[in-house]
Amino acid sequence: KPGAPVSAPCTWEELESGKVGPRTFTLRNMATRIKDIGDLWSGMRRQRRSLQRSLLKLRALS
Repeated sequence: KPGAPVSAPCTWEELESGKVGPRTFTLRNMATRIKDIGDLWSGMRRQRRSLQRSLLKLRALS
């Protein structure tokens, strides 16, 4: 579908400034975004976190 949004990582600065929203990124503009600011996904594997503590906390709430 033309103009359909895609998932994309954002910086905290972008979120806090309101420069990005749920419909900001599409297949048409992602290549330009990666060219301009770099690949924000590139460090994802180095920054991974376990969800175990979060899952335990969620279970404790129920």
